[in-house]
Formats: sequence, structure tokens, C-alpha cells
Amino acid sequence: MIKKFGILISIMVLALLACQGVSASTSYQYYTEFGTGHLSGPSGIVPINNQIFVSNDGTDNLAFFGNFGQTFGGYVGNTGSGDGDFISPKGLAAANSPYLYVADSGNNRIQKFQLIGNTWQYNAKWGSTGAGVGQFNNPLGVAVDAAGYVYVADSNNQRVQVFSDTGTYQRTITGNFDNPMGLAVRGNAVYVTGSNDQVQILNKDTGAAIGNFGAPGTGIGQFNDPIGITFDAAGSIYIADAGNDRVQKFQLIGNSAAYVATIGQGFFNYPTDIFVDASGYVYVSDYWNNKVQIWKPYTPAPSPGGGGGGSTTLPPAVSVGTASLMTNTAGQLLQTVMLDSPSLKARLSVNTGTYVLDSNGNSLGEISMDDLSAANLPAVPSEGTFTFGGYAVQCSPAGATFNPSARLTFSFTEAEWNTLMAQAHNTPGQLVVKWFDSAKGSWVNVPTTVNEGARTLTATVSHFSIYAVFTDTAEPSVVPTPTPVTPPVTLVSTPVVTPDVPVAPEPVSEFPWVYVIIGVVIIILIAAGAYYYTQKK
Repeated sequence: MIKKFGILISIMVLALLACQGVSASTSYQYYTEFGTGHLSGPSGIVPINNQIFVSNDGTDNLAFFGNFGQTFGGYVGNTGSGDGDFISPKGLAAANSPYLYVADSGNNRIQKFQLIGNTWQYNAKWGSTGAGVGQFNNPLGVAVDAAGYVYVADSNNQRVQVFSDTGTYQRTITGNFDNPMGLAVRGNAVYVTGSNDQVQILNKDTGAAIGNFGAPGTGIGQFNDPIGITFDAAGSIYIADAGNDRVQKFQLIGNSAAYVATIGQGFFNYPTDIFVDASGYVYVSDYWNNKVQIWKPYTPAPSPGGGGGGSTTLPPAVSVGTASLMTNTAGQLLQTVMLDSPSLKARLSVNTGTYVLDSNGNSLGEISMDDLSAANLPAVPSEGTFTFGGYAVQCSPAGATFNPSARLTFSFTEAEWNTLMAQAHNTPGQLVVKWFDSAKGSWVNVPTTVNEGARTLTATVSHFSIYAVFTDTAEPSVVPTPTPVTPPVTLVSTPVVTPDVPVAPEPVSEFPWVYVIIGVVIIILIAAGAYYYTQKK
């Protein structure tokens, strides 16, 4: 009777979660990204000591960042087998000491680093190639429990090995593994992902099976190559569903888990690892896109009419070089697009609701932006009052129109900005973006906002052409404004990892009494059915 009552309680909890709309009430929006130019095949990711470490599978080193990922700190290690060097580093784990543990997969060992002063230095290593105790065959995931014990997903040996923080072998955990890849430890359990497309839950001390969840597939709660796994402060579990190009979030219920939300579906290209900061922001190492994406939680506003379907607003689509557009039949954009030039020097932002049409008035399906060198720039009149500032882009297709206008922002490093300002005789008003009118063979000023603090020039773009940065000694048609403009990803040097991001408050929705009543009715019906069933037994 007690067992049946426990089953009944579990059913009621699941029903209550469904009635409360767990998956509908938790959503995530793209926030920002970092690491482009510094990451190559980012695999593991972990925060430690107000820094974020990312393992570079492609360049055999670790990259570390500060300031919410926006300040690049440098690299640790080189290609090799010496102390502190790597071959295909994968999983990362951190302890509060602070120590950093790295699964040096190509060298079949674990390496340990320690922060001494302001420098991360090699501390210890253990492991060698083989299948014996303390040996490894492609170690991938690594985790540290509250007592400081180090857990290693010894992938090709189909096991998890446990060590002290100095590398002394403790025990082996064997489950129903098929190349275990990622792992996390919470309470008395270790959670392991693998090529069998499920998450296994095992006792961390005895290795006894506790439960599992997931199955092969592309549906909700299914996986294709789950790798990274982590918990947030509230105990929710996140899985980097690499083969499905998404992250899935679950709530643990007993020995299984209930699906909560999908993060970044289609915005990743093989996400490999994740962590969640104290504010609930989700950091994802995006392997083939060579960057880290950050997604923020939000509560969707209710759909018009109180249908309870939640917001249908999509997060911005961020691309480099070329972007596909999602429009309705009238050519109205259904998803905000942020298109970066290949050098990442310029970003075009086109908001949801903008009419995006080609030169014939038809809906556009794709746009592109290329960097343009001075050699390929249309001629600048020698008798003119303006001088090329060194930065230009060509936006295609030519003749495309935007209503309302899009924004084209050029961003500069401090050195680049100082060079521009010297060219402008330290007069911000001389900085301007111009477009090339091919029909007249002339350059035309574009309404431009100059932001000295952010070191950006933002032009209002109503059509596609060639756009370039100039200094103009004549009275420009554009007056620089000191009004701060929020830059797309502006670097501000502070030693804090978790951002204090002002988020616009969501509209306060009416309390969903209808769903509560329906939920109560469902629970009563389930309870009555279960009671009837137990009486029949």
C-alpha cells in the first residue's frame, strides 16, 4: 500500500508540474557571445576565480576570459606532452582552492593547475595510456564533488574513475555505459552522459544504478550525443544535446527527470559544454562556431487574448557573413537578425517587424555583408573634404530596402579609435559613415551616431550599398550625439563574471486561474482513479 501511495504521489507531482506549465513558463533569450578569434573547437567550459576557462580542442590550449566573457585574459598551455601542455583538452572542472582540472584526452591524463598570484601554473598530473587502474583511454569529462574527489569519464574504457585531489586512485564506477562523455556530481549521485543518448544516475560511492532518463531521438527529452551536463543553484539539470544543436533543461523528480525547456534550438553547431551562473545565465561552448554563447532566462508574456500559449517572439539570429531571413509573405521580418562582417568589425541589426525587400519589391530570403579593402573601394574625390577612415563593408544584394531602417554599427578597439580620432583632429563630429551612390558616382552621408565611450559609429541604413567610415572636415550632415547607445558587445573592464544586466520588466500577466482549476480537476481525477485502482487490488 505504501508503494502504491508513493506512485500516486509521483503521478500527482508530475500532473501538477504539467498544470503549472513548467516548460511554458521558462524560456531563454540569446544575450551575447564571446571568444571569436580566441577559440578553436571550444570543448569544456568552467568559471573559477572570477574568470571563465574554455578548453580549445583545435589549438591544444586553454583560453580564459574575464568581465562576463568580454575581456580576453590569455592562454594556458601549448601543443605537447610536457607538464602544462595539451593534446585535445576536453572537460574542465574547478575547485574553490582554487584548482583547475583538465581532461587532457590526447595525452590520456588529468592535469591540475593552481592560481599563484595572478598566474595559473601547472601543479600535478596523473594517468597514462591503458585500461588498468589509474590509466585512461580518451578521458573526456571531469567533475569534482564537495569533498574534493575528482571523477573522470574514461570514455573508451567504458567507466568512470574516481581519484583524490592529488591523483590517488579511489574506485571505479561501471554503469550501462557507451562511451561516457560528460558527468556532474550532486549529493550522493553522479550523473553521466554518453553515446547511448541517455543520462545515467549512479551512486557516487558504490556505483549502484539509481535511475536514468532520455532516449535516442530529436524530440523533447530525447538526445543525440549528449555531452556537457551541469546543475544550477536550484537543482535543475542542463544537458548539452550536441547532435541536436541545443541545450535541454530538466527538473529532477525522484530517479528520473521532467523536461523544462529547450535553449538555443538551431543557434548552435554542436554545443559541447555548459555552466549556469548565479543569475541563471547559461554559458554554452559552441564547438563548430568557435565561440561561447550566453542565454538569459525570461518569463514570456502571455499571448494576446489570454490563450496561454506564451510569447512567440524568437531570440535574435546572429550570423557572420551571410544571414537567412525569416519573413511573412509581405516581406516582414519575423525574427531579429544580427549580421556581422567576417572581420567582426561591423554589425547590421534588423529588427523584427521590418519590411525587407529586394530591388523589385519582393521579400528577401538572404542577406550578406563583406569587408571591403581600400584597394576595392570606389574612388574618393581628391578635391573632397573627406578622407577614408580605413573601414568599409559591402552589403548585398544591392538595392535591398529596409522599412523601418536597419542599424549598421562599426566597433573599434581603443588603438583603432585613437587612430581615427587623430585623423579627425580629435573632433568626433568629423566622423561619419557614407554610402556610395553608384548611379551618380559619389559618396553620400548617412545619419550617424558617434559614441565616444563605446568607440562605435552607428549608421541608419534604409537600403543596401557600400558603406564606409570617413573623416569629413566639412560640416557633416550628421551631428554627433553624446547620448549613450548600448553597444552590441562592448568591453567594459570589471573583474566580475556574473553581469548585473538591466532587463526590461515583462508585462504582468493575469493570474492563470483557468489553468489552476483545470490542474486541480486533473489531480482529483488521477487521485480518484488511483484510489479506485488500489481498492480493486
